[in-house]
Amino acid sequence: MRLTKLEYQNVADKEVSAETASNFLVSQMKAYNLTATQATSILDQLTNVSNLYAVSTSDVATGLTKSAAAMSSLGNTSAETIGLVTAG
Repeated sequence: MRLTKLEYQNVADKEVSAETASNFLVSQMKAYNLTATQATSILDQLTNVSNLYAVSTSDVATGLTKSAAAMSSLGNTSAETIGLVTAG
């Protein structure tokens, strides 16, 4: 978990505190029943989206933190939720 948190802090396009990184990762892990190792796939998805579209990893992470539990309970995957958050 510690390494995953540090990875998010490194890929974010603005400075992210350890607390914010932890809150983001824990919310995703709980919502999608992921292990810390599996949570790195969400970081990969964030990086890819921010490289392809005019959206920051921080903005997408904020949207995911607020919506992941509800989206997961409705049957959406993390990739689908990232797509919806990115589209606005």
